[in-house]
Amino acid sequence: MTFKKVNSNEKEFHYIELQSTMYVLFDSQFDIPIARGSKVIVGKEITKLNENVTVHYYKLDKNKIMYKMTHGQKK
Repeated sequence: MTFKKVNSNEKEFHYIELQSTMYVLFDSQFDIPIARGSKVIVGKEITKLNENVTVHYYKLDKNKIMYKMTHGQKK
């Protein structure tokens, strides 16, 4: 799978938990993932992001319905 390079001008990212062991990171365009894999793999990519970006976190509930859990500036 090909991954997208991070655009340094991007201000919003979307961190999605697909399963308890599978995560994906997108920028605001939601076209090509920046990273996909375990929480550790995707987390490494998040730590590389600019300090002034917003990362939105999404999770599936027990009925497999996705919802936004939290959002905020990267710390």
